Amino acid sequence: MTEPESRAIPKSVPVREEVVRLVREKRYEEALAVLYRARAESPGDRELQTSIERIKEFLAGAYAKRLGGLDQVAGPIPVAAGRSPDALMVARYIDGSSTFDDIVQMCPLGKLRTLQVLVGLYTGREVASPFSEATPPSWRRAPSPSSPDLASDAGPPTMPTRGLEQRAPEPPPASAPFTLRVVETEEDRRYREAFSRGTAAFVQRRFAEAVEAFEACVKMRPGDNSAAVMLRRAQRDRDLDLGG
Repeated sequence: MTEPESRAIPKSVPVREEVVRLVREKRYEEALAVLYRARAESPGDRELQTSIERIKEFLAGAYAKRLGGLDQVAGPIPVAAGRSPDALMVARYIDGSSTFDDIVQMCPLGKLRTLQVLVGLYTGREVASPFSEATPPSWRRAPSPSSPDLASDAGPPTMPTRGLEQRAPEPPPASAPFTLRVVETEEDRRYREAFSRGTAAFVQRRFAEAVEAFEACVKMRPGDNSAAVMLRRAQRDRDLDLGG
């Protein structure tokens, strides 16, 4: 994993000065966000795309290292883990047997965003997607993959005695904490169970069962992109198995 250098940013890139400054300051997520906004204005610019791919490759490697390697099995996430839509989607694939690489392959968010969310789930420091048009102010407080904390050889999430988070424990609240009550409907429960069955069957290469489960998910929630993506993957792999 080679750290991107400022001279690697082509001089013709219209936002080169800002991107170079961010790279030198090791604020790679912000540099990536700037490049994505520039690409939205110049979608055919090949040099912009090259710069994006270089930074994405570095960030993906940094996130994978923090997780202890993609071949590690994703262990239980902390109770206080993030609850954003992306975090909830990635958490669906953490079943106690899937590796981080399995999750990256299955999750429709894409490799980099999935790895970023995984790191956030295990550290409690959820980071907004770098691909939005606006960079949230909270990014200024987000840890950089090049920081000493991230560069250290932290243990994988399956080792809670070491963990990935090194912050001090928070003091107990003075009064009873407010708990948000989440009411799960019957349809929510059936969808969750079907998606879990499909994910487990897919990981275990029981593709016919996975197809059946994800088809049920799509029927219950036709607009759910994650279920549709997993259904297509399961159908493809089932057909490949049958053809073999």
